[in-house]
Amino acid sequence: MVLGIAGGNGLEHVIQSNLSPIYGVDINSDYLEHCKRRYPQLDGKLECICADLTQSAVTLPHADMLIANLPIEYIGSECFCRTVAKVQPKHVSCIIQVNVDDGFVSESPYLHVFDGLERVHHQMQEYELTESMKAIGYCVCDKKEEMLPNGKKTC
Repeated sequence: MVLGIAGGNGLEHVIQSNLSPIYGVDINSDYLEHCKRRYPQLDGKLECICADLTQSAVTLPHADMLIANLPIEYIGSECFCRTVAKVQPKHVSCIIQVNVDDGFVSESPYLHVFDGLERVHHQMQEYELTESMKAIGYCVCDKKEEMLPNGKKTC
C-alpha cells in the first residue's frame, strides 16, 4: 500500500513483480485517475483508493507493506499511526522531510502554487514519529538520512 500515491512515481519498480493487489491511496481522485492511465500494465493489480486519511471513519484493507514517502507531514503522526494500526502491515517504510533551515517549501518561480500549504502542514520530528510508531508496536529496523538542497533533509 502506498499512501499519497499521487501520480504513481515508483510504481515502475513493481510492474514485473507478482505483487497483487497494490493499493494506491490518495485524497485527490484526479491523481488516482492519472496514476491508472500512467500504468495501464498494472490493470487488475493496482487498486486506487480515494480517501482522506484525516477522517477516522476511513477503512482500508490489510497490506503486508505500507509505504509513506512524505504524506506524514500532511496528516500528522497521530493520524499516520492510526492508519498504520488499521492496515496492520508487517513492514512500514516512511520518509519525512526535516527542515534544517526556515521554510517547508523551497524558493521557486512556482512558489505561489503552494499557497495555503501551511494550513495542512505538520512539522515532523524523527523522534516524535519513532516514539509514536513504538507505541503501536513498530520499531526502526533501518534508517537513512539524506541532505537535500535548500536547508532540508529526509529521514
